[in-house]
Amino acid sequence: MNIVGVIALGLEIYITVTLSRVNMIPNENWMRYTSIFVAANAVAVYACFRNLEVTEPSRLIKNMANCSMGIYLVHMFWILELWKHNFTTFSFNAVISVPVISIIVLTLSWITVFVLKRIPVIRKFV
Repeated sequence: MNIVGVIALGLEIYITVTLSRVNMIPNENWMRYTSIFVAANAVAVYACFRNLEVTEPSRLIKNMANCSMGIYLVHMFWILELWKHNFTTFSFNAVISVPVISIIVLTLSWITVFVLKRIPVIRKFV
């Protein structure tokens, strides 16, 4: 991970722990999807994988790489849709729910981007 990601992660942890101790209650404000630290970490992870060289990736990996930015852009839509139907990580044991929901969101996002890439006007944005 690059230096931006390390700094963002360190600040996120430090601020969260400090505010939680000061207020005597858990404070997760800096860990939300809209947090600048979460955005910085997402950019850092994306930057790390962007230059990763693989000798001959499979068609599936090439397609996922081609759709990765679009998947990132639409995944929150699917998370919110699942939440509306009370399907969250709190629905059942986290050991099972986190990977299951992650796979569902990834699959739905991937399919969405795959379809959006077929629409000429939208193709250049995803």
